[in-house]
Order: sequence, then structure tokens, then C-alpha cells
Amino acid sequence: MGSRPKILLVDDDPLMHRLYPPYIERAGYEVVSLLDGAEAAQTTSRELPKVVIMDMVLPGGDGMTAIMDIKRTVTGIPVIAISANPEYHRFRQLLTQSGVDLFLSKPFSPVQLVSEIRRLDPDSKSR
Repeated sequence: MGSRPKILLVDDDPLMHRLYPPYIERAGYEVVSLLDGAEAAQTTSRELPKVVIMDMVLPGGDGMTAIMDIKRTVTGIPVIAISANPEYHRFRQLLTQSGVDLFLSKPFSPVQLVSEIRRLDPDSKSR
């Protein structure tokens, strides 16, 4: 059996790493988890996930910097930006210009997240 495609989840909230991975895994993916964005670009280039899910507020840096590092390191991997801070809606155009494919406000349903992952994953039709 081949390895499952990966999803990179970068969030400092342990609840995010407990709540969402079971749903993502049932959809046929493997979840790679990081608690901060410092290693996100390196992990993305090593793991080549189908989608990156990036919290915007992280310890030791912000999600936007991590997203820009990812986009400089690897091309063609969709990024979902997530945040509990509604202010990020006001920066939607800046997020899009920085390479964000979708912004979700926390809380969001696991079903919605999986649906968006499938929509952004170009190979999801074959799963």
C-alpha cells in the first residue's frame, strides 16, 4: 500500500491537533503537525503536503511570515490560513497576494475543513 498524501497543520493550540486530524485522516490523508511556524517551510519542502493549514497567530512569529517562507521554498502547494481573530477578514486581499488560497475563521467545522482540503487538493478526485 502506498503512503497517504499529507496535510501540514501548523497551530499552537493543542485542541486543533486533537480535533481535526481524525477527520482529515478519515478523508484519506496523513496529518503532519507543527506547533509553530519556524519549521513550516522546511517541513513543507521535505513532506510535500497537498495542503498547508496555517494559523495566523503563532508563538515566535506569525503565520504570514511562515506562509511567505513556504511560498518562497515550494511552489504550487495551497495554503489555508486560519485564525480566531476576526481582524484577518479585513486583510483578505493581502492574504491572497501573499499566497493564501483560503481563509477560515475559527471555529469552523471539521467537515468544512475536509471539504476545503479536497477542493484545494488537485489529486483529491482520485481518492
